[in-house]
Amino acid sequence: MTRTERVRQLLASARSLAQSGRPTEAEAAAKQILSLDSEQPDALHLLGILWYQTGNRAEGIGLLHRAVLGVGGNNPTYVANFARIIANAVPREEAEPWLARATALNPEAADLAHIHGEVLRGLNRLVEAEAAYRRALDLQPRYASALNGLGNVLHSRGDIGGAFECFRQVTEWEPEIPAAWFNRGDALRESQKFEDAITAYDRALALQPDFPQAHVHRAMSLLGLERWEEGWAEYEWRWRVPNFPTPKRPFPQPEWDGSSLSGTLFIHAEQGFGDTLQFSRYVTEAAERAHRVVFECPEPLKRLMRRLTGVADVIARGDPIPPFVAHAALLSLPRILEFASPPTPERYLFPDTDRVDAWSSRLKRDSRLDIALTWRSGRLHETSTYKSCPLTALAPLFAFGDAVQFHAVQKDHDPQEELHPRISDLGDALQDFDDTAAVLECMDLVICVDTATAHLAGAMGKPCWIMLSTAADWRWAGNGIGCRWYPSARLFRQSTQGDWRSVVQDIAEALGRQIASP
Repeated sequence: MTRTERVRQLLASARSLAQSGRPTEAEAAAKQILSLDSEQPDALHLLGILWYQTGNRAEGIGLLHRAVLGVGGNNPTYVANFARIIANAVPREEAEPWLARATALNPEAADLAHIHGEVLRGLNRLVEAEAAYRRALDLQPRYASALNGLGNVLHSRGDIGGAFECFRQVTEWEPEIPAAWFNRGDALRESQKFEDAITAYDRALALQPDFPQAHVHRAMSLLGLERWEEGWAEYEWRWRVPNFPTPKRPFPQPEWDGSSLSGTLFIHAEQGFGDTLQFSRYVTEAAERAHRVVFECPEPLKRLMRRLTGVADVIARGDPIPPFVAHAALLSLPRILEFASPPTPERYLFPDTDRVDAWSSRLKRDSRLDIALTWRSGRLHETSTYKSCPLTALAPLFAFGDAVQFHAVQKDHDPQEELHPRISDLGDALQDFDDTAAVLECMDLVICVDTATAHLAGAMGKPCWIMLSTAADWRWAGNGIGCRWYPSARLFRQSTQGDWRSVVQDIAEALGRQIASP
């Protein structure tokens, strides 16, 4: 018997053994083949599959890669199996070319199109991901996972209505998938349909009680309905969310329970700048029950927060922490303090007066209206797609001539965006939020999207017009123009998803009336 015949015989035996559920014997036969021909692609492929399935994953992937290369990357089955396996085992940018090749070689494989869509979505190549999901659905119309993926893409692109229709259909096809109910709840929550969102989250939690994201987003819906006690209690689930941006602090000292405290209370900020600005009002309330309060916040907020009433010391995140007897996370304070509704002081943050004087001299105020302006949310924020307003949409605001001067107080605007001559760009001159606060103090009005500027202006009691998408966050809940958290704020809402021009037109009309008023 020639070596070729022996390899062919062993290969037939190995395949038969593998199909019969005898992996150990199949592995032995494949190894025999490789002892005769170390690069025999069929044996490499079979042994790679066997090793991967039995937990020897890295070595299995290595064998599969050799098998694919051994047939020149042209065997549809081998490339498909290799691509399926590496999709979740290697960085997405390495897996994507193989998935592209696998889908080209296997154009009728709906699962490969779906997996390709998942990888493309993870790479934020959303247009290509949408095409991949739609191809999977063309091949297999009731493919729930692909439809769920399509909904996620539409959600990321700001098409909340389209995303909801996808998730609604998925939950009808596969009503036992917790993630699908969670996604459905998110689309409803971001459409301000909080009651319906809670129902969807409840379905997810009935299927998977330990689902931290569903608990947290349910909490946001409760808060949107002003069911404060329930909402803040449920919001404690945030600490169990994987990769939560500011993890729970493992201090040996106890968490504060809200009772009178004779020693030092350490309060630590969490999450973003806007959250710290909004909830720092509770630090003052906590200070009434503690002998001394030390507040930790992000470095850019440190100087501003030093003038927060009731705070003995402010440190930046990462600074040495002084001794304390109890601690509290900032967004846990509403629960700990048991507020029936949020405290709404007219003003609780104040800039440095010397900085205000310096900025006032620099801006050379006259009879015109000076308006601070931000139009873009943080680029890395998961909802920045529909929180940001294109600069071009703001054109109607610049039609008032010398009556108005706009000042961009934005640190990260796209350098390719050409600023209108009526906008002075102050972004690079702002060292921290204390500088921004000083500039806002010099302004007659602030016009902004939902970003930290909105919270800073509101906390300072400055007139602030906030532009909101249809997917407005829970803290701007409702349909009215007033704001529960900031008495000085006025809300301008999209009536149609993505339609910033009508929002800007409403603002331009309101601005025109303000200019015309004596």
